[in-house]
Amino acid sequence: MRDLARARELFAALQPLGRVHNGPGMVAAMELIQDWLGRHGFRGRARVLEYAAGSVHNWWRVPPRWYLHTFSLCDSGGREIANQDLHPLVVVPFSDSFTGRLTKAELLEHVHTRPDLPEAVPCVLRRMYRHWQPGWGLALPHRMVQSLTDSHYEVRLETEVRDEPMPVLEYTLPGRRDQCVQFAAHLDHPGQVNDSLSGVVGALQALGEVEVRFAETELTYSVLLCAEHVGSACYLHNETGVVANLSHCVSPNMLGHDAPLALCLSKSASSLMDRALLQALRESGEEFVVGGWHEYPDCGDEISYDSPGLDIPASTLSRVGERFALYHTSLDTLDALDMGRFAQAVDVMAAACGIMERNAAPVRRFVGNPALSNPGLDLYLEPVNVDNRRNPRADTSVRDLETGAPADLRQFQEFFLSNLEGRASLLDLALEFAVPFDLVADYAGAFAAKGLVELRPVTREADCEPAITRMARAGSGVLGLLGAAED
Repeated sequence: MRDLARARELFAALQPLGRVHNGPGMVAAMELIQDWLGRHGFRGRARVLEYAAGSVHNWWRVPPRWYLHTFSLCDSGGREIANQDLHPLVVVPFSDSFTGRLTKAELLEHVHTRPDLPEAVPCVLRRMYRHWQPGWGLALPHRMVQSLTDSHYEVRLETEVRDEPMPVLEYTLPGRRDQCVQFAAHLDHPGQVNDSLSGVVGALQALGEVEVRFAETELTYSVLLCAEHVGSACYLHNETGVVANLSHCVSPNMLGHDAPLALCLSKSASSLMDRALLQALRESGEEFVVGGWHEYPDCGDEISYDSPGLDIPASTLSRVGERFALYHTSLDTLDALDMGRFAQAVDVMAAACGIMERNAAPVRRFVGNPALSNPGLDLYLEPVNVDNRRNPRADTSVRDLETGAPADLRQFQEFFLSNLEGRASLLDLALEFAVPFDLVADYAGAFAAKGLVELRPVTREADCEPAITRMARAGSGVLGLLGAAED
């Protein structure tokens, strides 16, 4: 990832905002993001779509715009204990107005805390999905609540709802094809960063990397930033022209804490983006885990995409969620975010897009065994051993991504030659032989330059039928046996 300062700038601007599902903080966040995209030279287009308050989309009811005007909590002597400046989470979103004197017991009926994190203000999201229910609530540090000793307290809470639309922000990088890979990240979670501003900023940064690498892309890429679940559900229900071209979705979240990266596969567990992300993770050298649909913490909006009737394959990329102790609290701050780990996740997403861009199915244009060492071709790859002796001319810099041992490129050459019937893609070959994708793509490109193969773009699952001839890799032959005997 090239520009951590650019990412940190956006994190810092967005963190303080009260980003509820529909509120002035969400509107301000989208304005800031559009300005940031323009100032940093992103070449795609951004647009804000709006859905009317109270409208229903596939049974999801759009909330009205909620405004928090004033909140204060005072003891019986009038001393202020807390107000809305404590943290954007301090008033439970979509609370109704209330002003009055309460006993301590009555007050505590409306208060949420996190006893396990006594200094934290907890995140209480339930009312955002039930905004029609009357009532109000507060979220306070457990240590503050423990210090309350008066018999009575004064609460002043002034809120307002208006029939103003709920916005979602779509950023699109057009490609030569309308077929689109969309990143979907939720912009809500007031005052928090890893969950899931890291997904928001990470998706935008990944597309920025794609824009730097490719002057023009084969595929179209986009980022949808919205209220979790309800925003993506409304978008997919209404934007039928866009949805018709969506081929894959990636939902990133919680990318910056101390835990392995976690790839959760789409429901099919075999989409091209599933495979591209897996290949990118292998090549990253980072610790990672792979699971099925929701085996690790779900990231959110994938359930809108990979859903009955839509069936848009949705992969998720996060870090193992149970290792994020600050989840859904005010302690989820920019200072707590590991920018190095965040950057690793961005690199993986950008690399997966690069793989999608270059993927193709090689189709043979020759018969028999070509003399690849002929100067007219110069495509021969040296074996790691000759007559069971190590070959000093072999390139041992390429490593098997599974074992870490030098890859036997001569074996790879034979593997490649056996898979030129237009069924297996370059991505499939890289995954099966456990070598870097660019090695396979560059080798295929050299064959194409000599007229030995045609490269047919592969951007959908239907473009190829993986039919791979499995072959032994380095360490499985006599040389490997000798090495084992020496050990």
